[in-house]
Amino acid sequence: MSEVKKKIRPGAIELHADELALVVHYEVQEVLQQPDGTQEVTSSSQASKKITVKSLNERTDLPALAAEVVDKCKLIHPSKVGLVQELLQQLQQRQQPPVAADGSRPASNSSSRSGSGAAAPAAPAAAASPARLDPAATTRS
Repeated sequence: MSEVKKKIRPGAIELHADELALVVHYEVQEVLQQPDGTQEVTSSSQASKKITVKSLNERTDLPALAAEVVDKCKLIHPSKVGLVQELLQQLQQRQQPPVAADGSRPASNSSSRSGSGAAAPAAPAAAASPARLDPAATTRS
């Protein structure tokens, strides 16, 4: 008796064009296992999974976030942690405001305090934790 199994073949990992997300491409193959032990691919389809990064800023721990992405997404092999980290760094740079010619960045807070000269308090320790992910979005083509 022959048996049909689905095989997943991982593909490219890239940045989403518009969103703060990674896109993992993969191929789904239906393989027919013959009684004599041979295998035959009966159908094949391309699919992709979008992994949305919920919070990413300049203080995000990119190595920890890359490890979390690889750990949570079975489509990404553990050997790809370095690639995922590079892509997350590109996403992080995409978010940062442009640098002025004198090397300074424009102020992100448009309201100024007159006469105090004190800077606003730093954000809470939430920036030290890894960004949150939403690996639930999957699309097939």
